[in-house]
Amino acid sequence: MLCVAVELSKETYVNVVAVANQKGGVGKTALAANLAAALAERGHRVLLVDLDLNASLSSCMGYELGPDDPQIADVLDPERRLPMRQAIRPTKSPLVDVAPAEISLSVLEAALPLSQSAWPVRLREALAEVAGDYRVTIVDTHPSIGPLLTMAVVAADFLLAPVQTHHQARRAVVLLLDHVQRVRRRNGLLPLRYWIVRTMLRRGVAHDAEIAQILAEEYAGRILDTTITLSAVHADTSVPSAGGKTILWDFPRHPSADQYRMLAEEVERVVFPTVPARCTYAAPGARRPRRSLRGSCCRAPGPGAGHPALSGGSGARSAGQHHPGPAQVPAPAPVQPGGRAVRHNAGGAPGSGRAARRDGGAARRQDGAQAQACGDL
Repeated sequence: MLCVAVELSKETYVNVVAVANQKGGVGKTALAANLAAALAERGHRVLLVDLDLNASLSSCMGYELGPDDPQIADVLDPERRLPMRQAIRPTKSPLVDVAPAEISLSVLEAALPLSQSAWPVRLREALAEVAGDYRVTIVDTHPSIGPLLTMAVVAADFLLAPVQTHHQARRAVVLLLDHVQRVRRRNGLLPLRYWIVRTMLRRGVAHDAEIAQILAEEYAGRILDTTITLSAVHADTSVPSAGGKTILWDFPRHPSADQYRMLAEEVERVVFPTVPARCTYAAPGARRPRRSLRGSCCRAPGPGAGHPALSGGSGARSAGQHHPGPAQVPAPAPVQPGGRAVRHNAGGAPGSGRAARRDGGAARRQDGAQAQACGDL
């Protein structure tokens, strides 16, 4: 099949954000909920997906589901495959929806490795059903390395890893990133771009300030400037309430709300432009792009080209690969009266076949280097 890079408008392009860290208590759910609220303030329509076995995000959004209520586990179950729209619920904000979870999600996680279906891509397929409805999808994950995290990693465009300013959380992020890239390789995907978000910083504590500085040095270029400090309002917004509770909705003037607004602005400015261009697949026999567009599937458009999220991008490539056209069959070489074939170069001079082969090999090596340059991280 032919993979063709297409320009997607701001209204149709969806950034899928996986919020993950296998260490618990680092502020994943608070980050997901408040980042969604902050992005909604900036005009983005956001879908929250709860893949936490504790259903913390669902509780934060005001939903305590029963076993018979439609939920994300029914969507991801390879046997049920509930349509995604039937599991989505509204929240207090008209721009934020949530696909909630319930305790039965733990049963699904235990059963997925035994399934014969292609379960790692099930979340990606489900999100494709509602791709035109949202600008951003934020997936909150369980603090463990398992099938649900694998689904989130396969579906994600990039990863936000909240890291508490504590030495144990700092050590855990190394294991997380190694697992994430291993999952991507096993599923034939490009390495996943990631960013570190420092969370739960205690003001005036020397240890926290030291860890925050170490993280900035270890992950230079991959750590966001905004730091989320520890505050009592995080606990206040974790109590279930009809329509959901976030710091921005219930305490809009609190300094923590401003931190999440700064984080949303930074995510919009720094993270979104690096998401690779998407591809569509044309049926066999479809007309191929002009030769001047060769490589357009594996290289993001330059600044100002493509969809708005890629303006000023950093050369990230899409998940597709370019398929060259049919090989050109060389014309048969002329034959001398004695029966020897005469090799010609481009100018028609005889005896230059070896040089032509050298030129062809150099061109192939150049193409290989160009394709390797499309790599991600």
